[in-house]
Parts: sequence; C-alpha cells; structure tokens
Amino acid sequence: MIIVDEGNFIKPDVYLQSIFPVVQGKNIVLIILTTPLGQDNETTRLFNTKDDDGKPIIRAVRIGRSCDACREARTLCTHVENATGEGLSKRKRKAFMNFYADQMHVAMREYTGETSDDSVEIYKKEWIQRLLRRKPFETPALIDMLFVSIDPAQGGSCEWGFCACYYDVLTNMQVIVQLDGPQIDDVTPNLLMEWLRESINHLRRRSPSFATIPIVIACEGAPIVISRQLQFYVTMLIQERSIFNVHIMREMPGDAPGVPKTAVNTRHMVEFSAHLLENDQVAFSDVFGSAISGIARDMALREKTKFLQQLVNVKIRMTPSQRQDGLPKARIDGKGGGMNDDVAVSWIMNYYWYLQFMKSSRTSYIQIRNQMFTNHPGHVTLLSHYQATRLKRIRDRNAEDSGASRQAEESGEYYDFEQNELLPPAELQARAVRARSNVRDDDYLL
Repeated sequence: MIIVDEGNFIKPDVYLQSIFPVVQGKNIVLIILTTPLGQDNETTRLFNTKDDDGKPIIRAVRIGRSCDACREARTLCTHVENATGEGLSKRKRKAFMNFYADQMHVAMREYTGETSDDSVEIYKKEWIQRLLRRKPFETPALIDMLFVSIDPAQGGSCEWGFCACYYDVLTNMQVIVQLDGPQIDDVTPNLLMEWLRESINHLRRRSPSFATIPIVIACEGAPIVISRQLQFYVTMLIQERSIFNVHIMREMPGDAPGVPKTAVNTRHMVEFSAHLLENDQVAFSDVFGSAISGIARDMALREKTKFLQQLVNVKIRMTPSQRQDGLPKARIDGKGGGMNDDVAVSWIMNYYWYLQFMKSSRTSYIQIRNQMFTNHPGHVTLLSHYQATRLKRIRDRNAEDSGASRQAEESGEYYDFEQNELLPPAELQARAVRARSNVRDDDYLL
C-alpha cells in the first residue's frame, strides 16, 4: 500500500516517473490524501484523466461530501448525515469564513472538498480549437427550422447577442449559421426594427434551404419590456410583409413573450452547451457569417474571433458575497477583464431553448413543428462520451478507407489563445515560412 499525503501539491512528474510505475504491480493500492486545488492545477488535471470508456482512472472519494443540490447551490448541506464531517462545529465554521473574505475559492476547497478556484474555465481551449478546425458543415437541401437566440443589451456598452443555428438530426449536430453582436446605443423603435429586419433577411438569404422554413426566436425576457417590444416589432414587420414565418417563444409568466433566465436554467444552459462542444456536436455552417458582414471570409473570421474570445472568458467566478451559512456564492459570466459576453451568451442559450421548444406540448409550438420538411422525427440529443468517441472513430475510419486526408476534414483555421487572434490557413502558412526563414544555421549546432 502506498499512501501519499497532500497529493495535489506534488508535481505530476513524481507520479509519472516514480509512483505510477510502482503501482502497476499486482496487489498494490495507491491512496492519495489531498485538499483539492483549482481545475487549472496540473496535478488536478492529471487526477482527472479518463480511460478509453470515459471513466476516471483515479477514483475520487470526498469525505463528508454534500448532496448534489446543496453542492451546486453552494450552501451548507443539512440533508446528508455528517455532511460537514463528524465532530465539526457549524458555528465555528461560519465564524472562520471571515478569515477567507478575500479568498473564498480557498474556503470552498478547504471546507467543502470541492475543486475550486477564484475562476474556473467552462469551455476548454482544446474543445474550442477542435470546433474551429472542424470542416464547415455543408448545408443540406432540407432543414426543419432556424432557431435564433437573443441576449438583449442591458444598457451601457453591452451588445445585442444574436445566434442563429439549425439542428441536423441525422448527425446529431448543432450548426451555427449566423452570429452578431452589434452595439445599439440609441435603442429606438426604428433602429430595433431595422436591426431585426436586416438580421432575419440576411439569415434567409444565406441559403435556398433557409428561404421559407420557420424561424423561432428565444429572446431573454429581462428586461421584460425588450421581449414585448420584439414581439410587437415582429408582428408589425409581418404585417408589412418585410418578414414571414417568424415566431417568438412565450415562456414568461402570463404567457408573455420571451424566455426566463434563472440560476437553475443558466446552469443547465452552460452544461448542455459545454456537453455539445466537448463531444464535437457543434460546427460552423459553410454559409456562416453575420448580418453586418454577410459571408465575406475576412469579416466572418472577425465574427468568429469575437465569439471565441468571449467563450474562452466565460467562467464560474467566486463572488465576495456569502450565503447565510457563510459559504461563498458563485456566478457564471464572461465579463471578466471588461469584456462583453453577449454573443457567447446567445449561443449558450440556443440548444437549451431549442430542446424546450421541441419537447413542449404547447399547441402553438406543435403547429410550428408541423411545418417541418424533413422525414426525421425527434431532435438533436446530447451524446454520451462513449457514443461521441465511437462516432469519431467511425468517421476517422471512413476517412481512412476513402483515402481522404485529415486536412480535407478540417477548416485549417487556428485560434491563438496567447494573442486572442483567429488565424486563417494562409496566415498560418505564412508564419510557418517566416519561422523557418528565421532559423540560423548555427541553431542546429549542438
């Protein structure tokens, strides 16, 4: 038996070069006692390594772990016996939280056994890189509908996030068609109507497949006046025959237009979108662009860059405020460093509300669904890690059998996270040439 104390503070090389080679022997058990550190800690990432079936290789056992609901809500658990550890004083625990006023993420690690940091990234850089390098999704002839999610500006320098996707049931893919984040300083009826008309008409013109199919809009209902205004403008534009077959979801109290954003459904939106991204169920359309830029390649790259910059910045952040039990609160946002997050939020909303729309028994939603053209019932579902890995292996095997190269299956684009810059294939090649030309002959000398 090998016992390691405070295992998270030991460098991964010690495990890889000294401990793991010994543990592979029969009848040898490795027990690691440790306080969890942040998700960005290299040893934490080592401990989170999974096998080919997606199961953790190292089994994690949290002593006195809270129930799932209280752990998600960041509250002191009273539903599980000895959840805070036998013999520990809740009164002292609450008082001691004052020592951690400026380091609440440390309190979460030391007192609840949760892997926590002052901010934890949600959308891993490797997932984003795979999305970017994925070959653009070829637009099929028949599409069920276009689903639009809008994150309206709350004032100031905020943008109006606009994300339009369609969902391919055969391949279980979300396909991003249009992303926009205009800043509308003077929110007047004329400007909003013009923006809405241009956004929808640009979307229609991207492909003949989009010309007549239903467009469903999920607009955040806070402030409620915005979603009511959008419903009014949609009605007016339809009456003017400027747009057609456009519908706004009504999920607010009193059957009001708009969709709510709560602590619970925000967490679900983030979880669902992260799951799609991790399992390679997201792709950009071959006609991707924005209402501002059309489909010109350089402008489309600009819109992608804004979206990816915001997505990288969306994190779980600890807040200085506390709950009544003394534990810290957490929030999900992408406004760190003074950045906007509206375009990313509009994409994060999209799949969750698409799913609610497809599963709803509302008569108005059923009538819209009856307009769908394809013969493939159902909706895009979240694949398990095993299913996603298996499908990827099948795709790779088919590509090898057909003699297709990996480059043919990739877009060739690359995101430089250090410089926050999206690089097209031509720029990547140019940089590679420059790098080779800067190598001197004596660089090869030992």
